[in-house]
Amino acid sequence: MEQPLELLLTACQSKDPFSVVAVDPKTCVACWSYKGCVEAVGSHGDLLLLVVKDQPLAHIVAVNRRDRFHVKSLLTKPLRCVAVTKDGAVIFGCSESRIFCWMVASGSLVSVIEAHYQEILCLSLSSDDGLLISGAADGTVNVYVVPE
Repeated sequence: MEQPLELLLTACQSKDPFSVVAVDPKTCVACWSYKGCVEAVGSHGDLLLLVVKDQPLAHIVAVNRRDRFHVKSLLTKPLRCVAVTKDGAVIFGCSESRIFCWMVASGSLVSVIEAHYQEILCLSLSSDDGLLISGAADGTVNVYVVPE
């Protein structure tokens, strides 16, 4: 039986090269690097959501050796914040006044909602992942039902 891959992931919010680095702790060799911010997603944390600071790009990368894939989404503006369901199946992100929804398993962008009149400042899921809450610069708060 193959040993599970262990990687040490270091990350910081920076536009500098190598601001996200994955290192094999047994060999101390960097096996992967990226310029941007990272969030582990997926049912076992085996996928990474990567965004480059001040760049309108979002990447979903599978780090499992057997099932590697990379999905790149080009946005109109950079993502400001993200929310991920507890099971890691769905990612919500906001940019300007829009909310984007990605299905992690396929990496596909499934919807874009024009949610507010002004820029969205925060995005959160309820404790049971049944509601998505967004707050905007104009003080409005919207609540959306998240279908199963």
